[in-house]
Amino acid sequence: MPTKKYNKKKKQKNQTRKKPVIPVFVKQILSAIFLIFISYQIVDSSKSYKWIIKLLSDNLKTISKYPDLTTEEKQKAKIHGEAAIMNFYKKNTPENAIILMPPPNIISETKELRNLSSANLRSKGYATYFVYPRKLVYPSEIEQNPSLKDSVTHIAIMNYSGYEGLSYKVSKKQKFAILPVKTPAQ
Repeated sequence: MPTKKYNKKKKQKNQTRKKPVIPVFVKQILSAIFLIFISYQIVDSSKSYKWIIKLLSDNLKTISKYPDLTTEEKQKAKIHGEAAIMNFYKKNTPENAIILMPPPNIISETKELRNLSSANLRSKGYATYFVYPRKLVYPSEIEQNPSLKDSVTHIAIMNYSGYEGLSYKVSKKQKFAILPVKTPAQ
């Protein structure tokens, strides 16, 4: 008879252990809802995320509006003068070029950039995107580290500014140009 008592106890244990089981897919759905809620709270409270979302949204609009254009043409359609100037600098310099950019006030005063946020070209990170792998140097960096001036290979001419940094005279000056610091013969 000891087996009856043992079986009875075993049944009681099994009955007390049974709890309502939540199916795995329900747990996954609840976890997903929770993660979406947390993500929304983080994105909604951060200016950086809002900027990225706006940037992606604007990019998608440009891509859908101009599906047959090249990347460069889409950049020009979206940000006009900035992309055109930076792509011009890129096309007319070697990949290892180190380009001296104009001072911020020259960029701000440039008529072709006034309707745009000329702050973009004053930002090294933003402007470097267009000319990579070339490197950009800004006048403020040279003020902090004068030895950088020796590494500059090209000068970005904007609004007729920059010719004074060349080691040679230019007979026909242009509003926008990219010129080597030294003539190729030097």
